[in-house]
Amino acid sequence: MKIQSLRVRTKRAKSSEDQRLKTLETFNKTYPTDSHCYREIWKRSHHSQIPICAFCNESNHQFEFDRRTFKCNKCHRKNSVTAGTFFENIRSPRAWLGRLWFLEKGVEVNSAQFAKLFNIASSTSLNMLKKIMMVVVNELSAHSTVNSSEFEDAISRRSAETPVNQHPRSEIQVETSIVEDLVSPLIEKLDVCELGIFKLLEVDKPLSSDQLLIRGALTSGELALSLLNLKSLGLVKFLPGDLYARDKPPAPPICDGAQSSRVLKFTGIIIETYQGISRKYLQLYLCAVWIFTDRKRWGQGSLIAACSKAAEIKDSQVRAYVSPPSVRIP
Repeated sequence: MKIQSLRVRTKRAKSSEDQRLKTLETFNKTYPTDSHCYREIWKRSHHSQIPICAFCNESNHQFEFDRRTFKCNKCHRKNSVTAGTFFENIRSPRAWLGRLWFLEKGVEVNSAQFAKLFNIASSTSLNMLKKIMMVVVNELSAHSTVNSSEFEDAISRRSAETPVNQHPRSEIQVETSIVEDLVSPLIEKLDVCELGIFKLLEVDKPLSSDQLLIRGALTSGELALSLLNLKSLGLVKFLPGDLYARDKPPAPPICDGAQSSRVLKFTGIIIETYQGISRKYLQLYLCAVWIFTDRKRWGQGSLIAACSKAAEIKDSQVRAYVSPPSVRIP
């Protein structure tokens, strides 16, 4: 049984490799040089089939693209191809266009495999994917939201957010973290008396008004007014017997049957394609799986069109990105 399973995996891996090589061959024929790639980036970013000089408005099919610029044949000034676009400051146009090409073709390829195909560093390949997915995140709108802990089977890599000497899954935001995110904006609105009462109270340990008066060093008027305000904000609940406690926080999102099915599907693809990820970038990888699974939405030309509308994403923005406690399932 194990031998048969190994043969199936080997056959699948060979088929995937053949698909990647075939896709690369087609890409190389379409964009054989950096100049071809820069010309394509210009067309997409400037929505023009013919390059137009920004200085004299001259248009000419014969403009020669050289690195990130092309030279006008009339005024002889150089125009930037990528300035002010998502592709600003890129160094490997063929790799960038290739990354988009593979995604739009629905060809699953991880960063190490892509780096080998285009002879670039794995870290560069990974950074490309993250930047592209940060554009795709903005395309998410009214999609289902679930706790990131639902994807714990796919989380096996450390990140800057992982606590020292702990497993990558310790990064997963549990219910208390979600509650803190919901409650924190309300706490910021409390005055000194209200904040003092809120800190004294707990969910499972109610206190009487007399206990609150003594521990909080408050007057009866201050206590009554503060408790009413805390109750109106949903932070405190009134109990029989003149007792008060923190209101039980809302539960985190729970997956229904359809959501659970999608979670399993997305988790499986992440594990098979990327061999595990960190929780920090979970939302970005869910977007990558969305591209593979929704070919109607992300067909040929759709992804590069989305990137062409976006501004440049800096490396510092990628490093600062952290998936929210509740992630959206496309």
